[in-house]
Parts: sequence; structure tokens; C-alpha cells
Amino acid sequence: MKTKRTFSILHTLKRLSKCFSTFLLFCLLLSAGEVFAQPVTLDPIFGENGMTVIPDLGEFYSFRYDALGNINAVGLTTDTNYPVIVKTDANGILDVTFGTNGVKILEYKNSRIWDSKVTHDNKILLIGDNNHSTVMMQLNEDGSFDEAFGDKGIITFPYIESVNIEDNDYLLISNFQHAFPYDFCYLSKRNYNGEIDTTFGYFIMGGGFEGMMLTDWENYNIFPRCIKILSDQSILIAGYNYFFTPEGSQIVFCKLDQTGQFVKDFADNGIFKMELTSNISVDEAIANVLEDSNGNLVFTGYLRNSYRFIFRVLSNGIIDSTFGKNGFYFSDMEYPGTGRHILQYGDTYLTGWFDRIVNVNSSGTLNTNFNNTGMFRYENFTFRDMKFQDESKLVLGGSYNGNFAIARLKIPFSNSVKQNHDNDNLITIYPNPTNGELRVTSYKLQVTNIEVYDIYGRKVLEPSLTVLQSYDITVLQAGIYFLRIKTDAGEFVKKVIKQWKSITK
Repeated sequence: MKTKRTFSILHTLKRLSKCFSTFLLFCLLLSAGEVFAQPVTLDPIFGENGMTVIPDLGEFYSFRYDALGNINAVGLTTDTNYPVIVKTDANGILDVTFGTNGVKILEYKNSRIWDSKVTHDNKILLIGDNNHSTVMMQLNEDGSFDEAFGDKGIITFPYIESVNIEDNDYLLISNFQHAFPYDFCYLSKRNYNGEIDTTFGYFIMGGGFEGMMLTDWENYNIFPRCIKILSDQSILIAGYNYFFTPEGSQIVFCKLDQTGQFVKDFADNGIFKMELTSNISVDEAIANVLEDSNGNLVFTGYLRNSYRFIFRVLSNGIIDSTFGKNGFYFSDMEYPGTGRHILQYGDTYLTGWFDRIVNVNSSGTLNTNFNNTGMFRYENFTFRDMKFQDESKLVLGGSYNGNFAIARLKIPFSNSVKQNHDNDNLITIYPNPTNGELRVTSYKLQVTNIEVYDIYGRKVLEPSLTVLQSYDITVLQAGIYFLRIKTDAGEFVKKVIKQWKSITK
């Protein structure tokens, strides 16, 4: 029989236990806050103390990852104006088997490389311009020209203003054309042998100029700064609207379907244009666009020599007035440069402008939890390209003290998909890495659905269970993805590496 004293002791122990649990919860929350507020730093295991710097090499333009995670960066030598490629492993260590100690200079003078692509057979495709013509070059893995491609590894066609090489079957090029009373651009679609798709858009004029004209000679004359293939396979074109008039330029974007025709129920009959300032001496342009995980279009751009901006547009092409101030977030910059990057970072947006990275909340305000200030800057380093390597590593490519440089930052993990760490061992995926087939095993759990997200937080696939009791992600390009696995006991997130699918005979 329990005495009053026994009840009193038990009651006291319960109260102490509750207080201790509350204290532990407080400590965990405090710890989580400290983790979230961790500073952004150079990753010391990348290159040499976070950077790979190659002196006296030249300008940096862009980089891509290959199927093994190696970094292929392209640029231009300053002394000879030759294209240059630098290859490192995933941790910034130069690949001495490539070119000369990881550096390959292509003796093709005055060719500026706009972008690059690593093909399914690990060839390196370069696209840029040379003496007012477009040039495509294809290289073997060791950096030598692929002589089976075009004319000994080179294909040329009319001059480009912007390019998109996201799709594995075709590339989109906005070509520049001189005409009276002013210059204009048109969008063409080609395969990777340079052959034009004559069913795309409509014929413009002789001399091989075919595609969709981006001017009506009265209301819009679009000079693209970026081209984006959206999740519904429509094509977004953004840049500036320009006529040779005192009014100067405006920001502009439009949307085309896969046949090259304007999507009329988007924005204003397919076109959005807006003048941000009446100052005719200021250029206005959109530099890049992100399609976020909610289907919104998030643009970054500039008013030259004064401001950078982000603005968000709904999927129908109408400005989202709930974002920032009337849809816009502005940042004053003394030297805005030409940075043109925007990524999704959890439920926020990460943008790169010249010498800084800025984190903006989904509401359009500065996220001061990021690096405790909302911004990261590194002295004497400016960059032209940035891409996630995984959820907490961001690779930057650009110039350090005037030298060709690649850097990697460690950033606090931020993912809009919450992970269930307590029960992670209840779900297993294999093989990982995979060429396309995934098997998911669960312990005492019923898997109800699987969604695949890329490293920017965008849903890219919702595979179905096949007759082989596996999930097929073959259609995805090589890279890092996250599986959101829904079960009868909650959701789990697993990281998977997709490799190129090998072809055997």
C-alpha cells in the first residue's frame, strides 16, 4: 500500500522529469538555431583551402559536372584569346590526365565559349561565338577534338545572342540578325549536329535564317539574355525589349510552345514587358530565371550601374504582388557587374551577383538568418557561375585576384522537404548510384508514393512502380537527386546519385 509520502515522491519525480524534458527541448531548439545560423565558409577540403586558382590563365565563363562529378570549367585566355578548359575532380584537384596537368587550351582564336555540356558518352561539347558566327566544338575525354563531329570537331552557323542546352536531344539558340530599320533576334531549334529543325517557328528569310522571329516591329523586339525549358516543356525567353528610340530598353519575357509559337494565354497575349525606370540612360534587362518548386517563375536582372533585382511571376505570367514590394526585391550595388544566377535554396532563393551571394525569403525579403546577414562576400573573388554540388556545398567559378578560379562554399543545409531522421533506417534504396533502376525496401512500412526532386528543390519526376517491382528514373540526367518517399508512417527523404545509363551489346 502506497503512502502519502510515496505519492509525493512520485509526483516530485514526474515534475522533475517534465522540467528536464522541457530543458532538453529548449537545448535542442537552441542548438538547431545555432546550426541554422552557421556562417557560410570556404570548404577547406576543396582545392587548396577552399579554392583552385590557376595563375595567368584568363577569363572564366561557366562550368558543368560530368557523370562522375568532375568539374569541367571553360574560359578564354587573355593573351591569345583561345578557348580554355580546366578539369578537376569533385574536390577541385586538377585532373593531370586531361590536357596538360588538367588544362587544355584550344588553338581556335577569338572564340568565346558561352556554355558547355558533357554528353552521355562523356564527350565535351562547347558552344560560343567566333568572329560573329556561332561555333560548336566537341572534344574527347582527354581534350582532343572529336574529328567525327562536324568538320574535324567544329560546326559553325549564324551568330547567337543566347543559348539553352538543357535538353539531351536538341538545343535552342537565339540568333542575331542585322535588318532595317533595326537589328532583331529569332529563336531556332537544332540537334547536336547543328542541323536546324524546320518545323519550329516559321521561315524568316533566305540564307539559312529559320526559326521564330522575336519582334513584331512595333511593340516588342526581344533580345534574350536567357532561355529556359519549363517543366511543361514550354520555352521561356527573357531579356530586354529594345528599339532604337529615346525610351531605351524594358525588361521583357515571353513563352513559346514546343512548335515555336507564342502561348497566348500567358502574360499579355504571350508577352510581358515593363519599364522599371524612366531614366533613358539606364539599361534594364532580365539576366536569368528559375522555375521554383511551386511553379512560379523567379527572375533576376539589373538596372545597369545601379540596382539588381529579383521578381516573381505566377505560372500564368502575372506578377506576384505578394512578393517583396509589388512583386520586386531590389538591392543597391555600386558595381553590379553581370552576374546572372538564381537557385532555389529550400523555400528561399539564392542569387549570385558579381561578388556576392544574397539569400531572399519566399516573401521577397532578405533572409538575415543566412550567414547572419543575408549575404556572403569574399574579398577579391568575383564569379560568373554557381551550382550546387549537394545540399550543403555550393561551387562558384570566376576570378580571384584576376586569376582563373573555382571555389566551394559550405552552406547550412536548407531543404523544403523535411526529413524523418529517427526512422531513416526503416527505408533502403539500392543500387545507389544507379543507372536508372531503383528498388525501395521498407521495414514494416507501406510505401504509397515516391517523388523525385533535384538539388534546387524542384519536383522533376513521380515514377510508378514497374512490373519488376522497381522505380525507373532513366529519363533523368546524371546528377544528385532526392527521393521523397511517402509511407503510411510518414515521409522520408533519401539522396540518390543518377549516372548515365550504360549501353551494352
